[in-house]
Amino acid sequence: PLTVKGIAAEVPDNSQSDIPNEYDLHYEYSKGVSMHLHHVSKEDLVSKVYIRFYGSKGWVSVTGFRGQFDASDPAILKTKYNPETSGHFPIPAREHANFIACIRSGENTTYMPRTLHLLSTTLHMGFIAADLGRGLKWDPVKEAFINDAEANSLMTRKSWRNWEEAQF
Repeated sequence: PLTVKGIAAEVPDNSQSDIPNEYDLHYEYSKGVSMHLHHVSKEDLVSKVYIRFYGSKGWVSVTGFRGQFDASDPAILKTKYNPETSGHFPIPAREHANFIACIRSGENTTYMPRTLHLLSTTLHMGFIAADLGRGLKWDPVKEAFINDAEANSLMTRKSWRNWEEAQF
């Protein structure tokens, strides 16, 4: 993404996580592509949009982690991609099983480390924007917020344990 803005609810004091369970994040990419990511309740996971991408030809959304795809124009979902030139890949039966199978076979996993790094970075960007309460600009080459020391300082945090002194 090139920009991100969002809001998030306060994390309850008794939460086992520091991630808000209510959020509304907006990302803008080059060429007019945008992504809107927002929370849904477990009850609504199947019936409401979980993630939606907007582009010059309309939008594509999916409900839930492995839910139903939908599009502003159903023809978008019928687009055929050439496996040799497309960045699209088939989803394995389970990514955990795929990971173990690839350890055994030596083949590449479906979800490559770089892809997961970019996914994690994108999500962290959204929560940092929500924490700060303002929109942020991102340099994807430097992987840093543009002219924003406060936001960049939140990209890392002090380790919760002194690993140098840890004995294993």
